[in-house]
Amino acid sequence: MSQLSGWIGMEARISGPARFDGTPITLSPNPPALADSAQLIVRDSTGNEVQRLPVAITASEIAWPGTDSTGTPLPDGVYSFYLESHSAGSSLGLQEMEHYAIVREAQGNGAGGVRLVFDGGLSTDATVATALRKPPQL
Repeated sequence: MSQLSGWIGMEARISGPARFDGTPITLSPNPPALADSAQLIVRDSTGNEVQRLPVAITASEIAWPGTDSTGTPLPDGVYSFYLESHSAGSSLGLQEMEHYAIVREAQGNGAGGVRLVFDGGLSTDATVATALRKPPQL
């Protein structure tokens, strides 16, 4: 647990739902190598699709601004992000996209594992974090 104390205040790249508070969310698409087109699918906390956008076939990060097609901000809340990839018109399926979230707390779970807690009470097992970085300066 003491090793994770340095994670507090850092951004961890994780998969799973993200808390949107009006600040753009950094997503990591990582499409399959065979993909020739892809779309970002955004779902709200009830699982309803609220947005579908074309994205470049790249492993580079993208910023989701949290606005609809007219530029109006979507409501604050919890959203999930998926990448739907295609090759020659055939679906390669959906994959959950990773995003960055600021680590607010690390909690032991009693079985030797650690859960990371993020804004809004969202949490995940520490082992699912695939990257760690300092947050951008405001």
